Amino acid sequence: MKKKKPFSELVIGIACMALGVVVFVAAGNLQQVKLGIGPSGFPKFIAVVLALLGLAQTATALIAGVEAPKFDVDKRAASLFAAAVAMSVAYVMLVTQIGFIILTPLLLLGMMYLFGERNIVKMLIIAIVTTACIWLLFTKVFLIFLPVGRIFA
Repeated sequence: MKKKKPFSELVIGIACMALGVVVFVAAGNLQQVKLGIGPSGFPKFIAVVLALLGLAQTATALIAGVEAPKFDVDKRAASLFAAAVAMSVAYVMLVTQIGFIILTPLLLLGMMYLFGERNIVKMLIIAIVTTACIWLLFTKVFLIFLPVGRIFA
């Protein structure tokens, strides 16, 4: 007899498919460019990958069978999730005003601290290198220009 999957596997798979569809549709409103992947192409690509992975997870859960749902919530995990969502929403709201280069390392530092990392040197190196790599990838390879913020505009 196959081991059943937790109910959360099914929920997450369906949520990923739904989010993929929403992001794909929303990305249609972004600027389309003639050269490079452009602001609308990258989110559409990620949305398709997300929806396909959600489909695979949902199918796996349905084939294996799903346990009855359990609604015992880990309060610490829920509060960490809520804090991460709040930080992400604040990031999205502020990135056009403050800029990608300044705000992204702050978000990464906050997320690492939130989830238990305490080595500040390691955190700074990861935040700065990751931000630089993302900036280079998007601006030089994908030709997607990230927000510089009103400070530098």
